[in-house]
Amino acid sequence: MPQLTISRMLLLFALLVTAGLVTALGVQTYAIKRVQIDGPLYNEIKSQKDLLADLVPPPLFAVEAYAAIYEANFHADRRSRAIARIHELKKLYDDRKAAWVAADLTEPEAKIIREKLIPASDRFWFVTLEQFIPAVGRKYDTMMAVMDDLARAYQDQRQAVLELSELASEVSASNERLATSEASWLGSTALYGGLLAVLVFVLGVIFIRIRAISPLGAITGFMEKMARGETELSVPFKSRSDEIGLIARALEVFRMTGIEKEKLEFEAQAAGVQRMQDQQAREADALRRANDTAMVVDQLGAALRGLADSNLQVKISDSFSPEFEQIREDFNRSIETLEDTLERVMDGTVDVRRASAELSAGADHMSRRTENQAAALEQASAALEQITATIGHLTTNTQLTRQLVGQARTRAEDSSEVMKNAVEAMHRIERSSNEIAQIISVIDEIAFQTNLLALNAGVEAARAGESGKGFAVVASEVRELAQRSASAAKQIKLLIDNSTTEVSQGVKHVAETGKALTEITAFVASIDVKVVDIVVGIQEQSTGLRETSAAINALDSTTQQNAAMAEETAAMSSTLTEQAAALAEEVQKFQLNNKQQTHGQRNVLRSRLNAA
Repeated sequence: MPQLTISRMLLLFALLVTAGLVTALGVQTYAIKRVQIDGPLYNEIKSQKDLLADLVPPPLFAVEAYAAIYEANFHADRRSRAIARIHELKKLYDDRKAAWVAADLTEPEAKIIREKLIPASDRFWFVTLEQFIPAVGRKYDTMMAVMDDLARAYQDQRQAVLELSELASEVSASNERLATSEASWLGSTALYGGLLAVLVFVLGVIFIRIRAISPLGAITGFMEKMARGETELSVPFKSRSDEIGLIARALEVFRMTGIEKEKLEFEAQAAGVQRMQDQQAREADALRRANDTAMVVDQLGAALRGLADSNLQVKISDSFSPEFEQIREDFNRSIETLEDTLERVMDGTVDVRRASAELSAGADHMSRRTENQAAALEQASAALEQITATIGHLTTNTQLTRQLVGQARTRAEDSSEVMKNAVEAMHRIERSSNEIAQIISVIDEIAFQTNLLALNAGVEAARAGESGKGFAVVASEVRELAQRSASAAKQIKLLIDNSTTEVSQGVKHVAETGKALTEITAFVASIDVKVVDIVVGIQEQSTGLRETSAAINALDSTTQQNAAMAEETAAMSSTLTEQAAALAEEVQKFQLNNKQQTHGQRNVLRSRLNAA
């Protein structure tokens, strides 16, 4: 279970007080919203509504409509206005009926509205709209019957309204009594809640003073005593588990720290003499070490000055103290290593100068060969460009030739089609000639028959004697005409036979010509295919030559770059030779300690460098 600290206690106290106040305010607010019925404003609003209810007939009550019906029936001059008012009241009735059907009423009230008021009202309005208004102004007997129905409907509706009004009054009075009782109860509850909150607040203040403020005063007094150096007193409230206990335990730590401090100060005074003696011993040892260090620095300085003067024969022969002996050995070993390195640098310098001289000569030869190669590549590139231009011109001419061959092929195909049409036309002429020959044969047969008829007519006319002479003359003329028609038909048939023979020969020649044109078209198509192959081959050759030309140009550029690099290499070789000579001169400035290398050997080395 968590400890009840001061912070938690204050939080709990604040929560309790807040809860009490919120409860009291909530109850009062709820009471105001729930049961504020008997207030002045409520009574004034209630009086105004009662006054309006007494003055203005409600839409659910048909009394105003009934009055308008009487006005329309007995006052013809106000009839149209009364009927318009009846329609307005019907609309208001429909709106309020829908509102009260959907309203939250008690079950008895809703039952009266559903079972009595609405049926009676609907009956009243039905008689009014469907019977009275259509019959108004008619015969007296008819209107009296309608008015009797309206009176009965109105009485039924009025009885339902009165019954609902009595029930609503009872419900309203019951609600007012309930509201008054609930308001009294909620007011008492709010009052008791406020008193309880005040009581909790007072008790909380007293509890906090006893539990927190008084212990804090005691802790403050103890801290003042401890500040004056009274560390022998015991800290109060150390056993508490809240913040007061934490402060008390922290003060206990401070008190123990003060006691420990006093003890340490006493011990420090006793140990002061011993520290002074130890300090003197350390100073003596430091003086000795300083002397040894000064000797090491002097000898190292002399050796380093000799090394700065290019003298590698300097070495430290005197021994140092044990802690500096390793430095002397490392310095001597470094001098030996540097001497060996310089000797190897001298030998390497000779090799570098020799190699750079050979590299320079090779770079010169390579530069000259590269220049010759660049000139040859330039000539080859120019020749390839001329060949490429020639092939391009040839490609253009070949494409033009291909176009001409295509046009010739098209013309040959068109001529072949024309020959086919001519053959078909000659065949049609031949068929027409045959049909004409048949018609001529029919005409010849008709002429023959006409001749026979004319002959028979002449014979019959001769038999008739004088009366048939005129008919005999006509028959003779008809016979002569038939003979001339037969002769002309024979001539026409002969001409048609000759024409048919000539047309047959023409068809044969045209067919042979069409066959020749077809063969020519095939030859032209074959030539077109070959020309296409030639064009494709020339284009491929042109592409290959362009790629070859580009490759040669790239090779020419690379060759020129190689020539430039060869010249740069020769220049760098010369520079390297000069730097190697300078490095050798610098190395010769050092005084080496190698006994195997004499002054004569150095001269030989210098001559080798100069020769290189």
